[in-house]
Amino acid sequence: MIGRRALLLGLVLLAGCGSDAASGDCGTLSLAHRGAEIEATFVVKQDDRWRIVFVHEGHVAWRGYQHGAFTVRRRFKDYRGPDHVMVRATGSRGAVCTVTSITN
Repeated sequence: MIGRRALLLGLVLLAGCGSDAASGDCGTLSLAHRGAEIEATFVVKQDDRWRIVFVHEGHVAWRGYQHGAFTVRRRFKDYRGPDHVMVRATGSRGAVCTVTSITN
């Protein structure tokens, strides 16, 4: 059985080692501190109809649709310590893009 520390270390490494920017198969996610908030910017350059879901600290923070190549910006409360943000975009032609980033 894997210990909790080893599991946590593995998750941190998979999430980008605390980076404020990350890339997925079809998009990029960058995080910036804006006072008491975090601004998440998600950019997709593939032309399609996309269903997007932002997850902040394990809770769905926003979901919506975009057409074509796009940029979506959302702001979330900046919690104490590192914040975990994940975006999943699903295209109408079957493309799936998942990007995760953790604030420092």
